[in-house]
Amino acid sequence: MATIQSKSLAQGQLPATKTALLTATGPIIVKNIGLVNRDTLVRTVNLYKKVGSVEVLLNPMNLQLGGAWRASWEDENFTLSIGNQILGECDLASKVDFGIDGTEEL
Repeated sequence: MATIQSKSLAQGQLPATKTALLTATGPIIVKNIGLVNRDTLVRTVNLYKKVGSVEVLLNPMNLQLGGAWRASWEDENFTLSIGNQILGECDLASKVDFGIDGTEEL
């Protein structure tokens, strides 16, 4: 019987160009995504779910995240299969922290 474990799946800082933040190495369920703007200025961010060659936005396009503000998507509960990705980008690298939590099968 498989064991399901809740954990932090990825964390870091959003890059300036669209880049993979998380690549599934097995079946996972993404439950929460959080963003924190560490800058005093408004930052523009985009997050995507990529399945095969298809990318879909997870947030309103060009989300404006105010200085020192936080945004979160909680209880999203979407599945990623092997090779599926979460991508992200920000108008200025290293100003917005991200965290992705969920479950994976061990």
